[in-house]
Amino acid sequence: MALYHYTDANGLIGILENKTLWVNDVNYMNDTHEIKHGLKVIREEFAKNEDDKSKYTVKFLDMLLSNIYQIGTFLITSFCKSGNILDMWRGYGSSGQKYSIEFDEGLLLTAMKEQYPNADIGFYDCVYGEEETKKLAENICKQWIADEDALTASERGMRVNIPRAIQLIVKPALTMKNYGFENESERRLLALMDNDFIDYNYRSGAYGITPYVKLSFELDNVQSITIGPTQNEYGEMKSIFSILRKLGKERPFPEDFVSVSDITYR
Repeated sequence: MALYHYTDANGLIGILENKTLWVNDVNYMNDTHEIKHGLKVIREEFAKNEDDKSKYTVKFLDMLLSNIYQIGTFLITSFCKSGNILDMWRGYGSSGQKYSIEFDEGLLLTAMKEQYPNADIGFYDCVYGEEETKKLAENICKQWIADEDALTASERGMRVNIPRAIQLIVKPALTMKNYGFENESERRLLALMDNDFIDYNYRSGAYGITPYVKLSFELDNVQSITIGPTQNEYGEMKSIFSILRKLGKERPFPEDFVSVSDITYR
């Protein structure tokens, strides 16, 4: 499956020269609103029920929402299912020229699993809008209630099976997004890391310091590069071909390996 990663000029150069993508700790990517969005939708679904299991799960989710950093160590990087989206050209990253890089999902998944063999890794489509997120929340609720291992009784009351909660509730919650982002058609790489030490790298971000790990790939995993709307088509294509030649990309390049978006801003 083809997936597309949008970036600016600095990002494109860094990705190609280093042959790496950054997979970010989800707790530090953006403000916590996006992380909490899915959990709130799921909480509302559980709150409709009167059974004890649902009531206790609501309390658990309230606790989680009040301290979102307890959700577990999830790493994430985002792709789109199209490499030529106007909203992405307009809104992604800093001002300046934008690009989308096409990758093969299967090759990326294999590379990530080889580099982090103890992690639970997969690609997941994001879910948008009230109707679709509600449908997903209903399925999560039913699956959780039917799971005999989800909650266990103890002397102090009910106890949540945290690993099950992370798998059945938190992970799908991280695929839920506000309807306003539907045009992005996002597909996320989610990696649930184990409890071993994670060899983080760090970068500055809009919300401070962001921990991330590197996902290394072979240059042949780059299937194509699309240049966003530009008035300098020749110069942009020449620069990208120059970078690829310097990095040892075999020539002749496949037809349309580098192309320019046919979308205009106006």
